[in-house]
Amino acid sequence: APDLGPVESCPAPVDWVAAATVWLSLQPASAGRVFHLINPQAVSFERVLDWLRDLGHPLRKTPIGGWAAALGANGGELLAPLAELLRELAAATEPWQHRSLRFASAATQAALAGSTLACPPVDRGLLEVYLSSWVAARANA
Repeated sequence: APDLGPVESCPAPVDWVAAATVWLSLQPASAGRVFHLINPQAVSFERVLDWLRDLGHPLRKTPIGGWAAALGANGGELLAPLAELLRELAAATEPWQHRSLRFASAATQAALAGSTLACPPVDRGLLEVYLSSWVAARANA
């Protein structure tokens, strides 16, 4: 895993994003508006890595330049743009400040207030559900 330092993100489960997209698209008041479908509850990247380790996935931190090189060598065409971006960040003349980016989601939360939809927090339990499903799907492929 890339060593990003103390960065947080707001990952939103795809099933919630899909349901929120459908619900918002059916609301007349949503016409012409922009919605940021992000998780209102940030989680640290380090914490996610800890949960993945707890779930039996051995991960080690790698400097971002080394991680980009490995991703470029093993990721194929699909991940090549991400590998290039990471290489550029690693090679920047200014030390890359691993920052958490925040997007405003108050309007989205207000628009969803009339629904029964609530974005679940990303935690160990949610990761376990998704990883179990992914492992089962790969076993059946």
